[in-house]
Amino acid sequence: MMEQPIWLNQFLKADHYQHCTAHALHLLLTVDSINTVREVADLLQKCRDIVTNLHFKSEQLQEEMAAVEDKHVIDTLKAKMSEVSDIIDTDEQFPISDNDHGADTDETSNETANRTEHRHVTLKGACPTRWNSSLIMIESVTDRSFEVMNMLKRIGKAELCLDAEELDILEQLKAFLKPFETFTDLVSSNIPSL
Repeated sequence: MMEQPIWLNQFLKADHYQHCTAHALHLLLTVDSINTVREVADLLQKCRDIVTNLHFKSEQLQEEMAAVEDKHVIDTLKAKMSEVSDIIDTDEQFPISDNDHGADTDETSNETANRTEHRHVTLKGACPTRWNSSLIMIESVTDRSFEVMNMLKRIGKAELCLDAEELDILEQLKAFLKPFETFTDLVSSNIPSL
């Protein structure tokens, strides 16, 4: 075992020290993992460049998101209207008598439809000393990828647009890092735990 410097022992008032688990996890994920894969490191740098270029364009990005959301609502409304029209046509072709009481409802599909997952509204930057900030940055870019790509084209930064392969790599990286987020939250809490 390597001897600790005298000043460290005096400063920490301890003969031994160890990294906290969260910091060790940060080193494992960044230094020993992500930064060793050139393609991933370059892709994360591209995401940082995207966030930097759109940092002061948040109002325009919000307008782009609103336009996309409006289009989504209109498309959803059209789909529902088409479903209702099909049901009305079916009802006219096959009338139901008053004796039929078979009103089946699929509660699981309604439950799934009502459940919404968190989507980032703004772009988040990454901090080099916090591995989970890279995960948050990836989520913010992938959550709003369509709007982000439109904004980059609008401001003349089309070279920063992510292609389908890069978005797929980001999704895979996000899936890989997500379990570590839970573990980091657990070991970083001020509540004692094993």
